[in-house]
Amino acid sequence: MFLLQALELFLGNIKQWPTTILNHLIIDEPTPNIIRRVSAFFYGNNMPYNIASYFYEICNEYSGDYATNIMHSYYFIWRRARNAKHLAIYYDKGFKRYMYINGVCQSQNEPVILEFPVVTLG
Repeated sequence: MFLLQALELFLGNIKQWPTTILNHLIIDEPTPNIIRRVSAFFYGNNMPYNIASYFYEICNEYSGDYATNIMHSYYFIWRRARNAKHLAIYYDKGFKRYMYINGVCQSQNEPVILEFPVVTLG
C-alpha cells in the first residue's frame, strides 16, 4: 500500500489514470511497445525510474528484468535527447491530455491532437 501512496503523490488518484495504462500495468503481457507506453506515462509525469520500474514489476507478473531493462533504456534515451521532437506520447495528469515527450531543448508542453477521448475509472 505504501508504494501506491507514493505513486499517487506523483500521479494523483489511480482512478484518474487512463484505463489503457492500468491495463498495460496489470493485464497485458509486456512487449516493447507496451513498456514504452507505460514508461512514457511515468517519465512524462516526472515519476523517478526506480519507483516506476518497481511498481511495474509488482503489477505485472510477466515483467521481470526484461521489462525493467527496456524501461531503463527509454528513460535513458529520453533524458539524453536534446533537440529531438516527438520521442513518445504520454497522458499528462496535470494538463489532463496527451502530450509529446520532447528533447530537453524543445518545448515540454506540446499537446497531441487526438480524435478519441481519454477513459478513466473515476
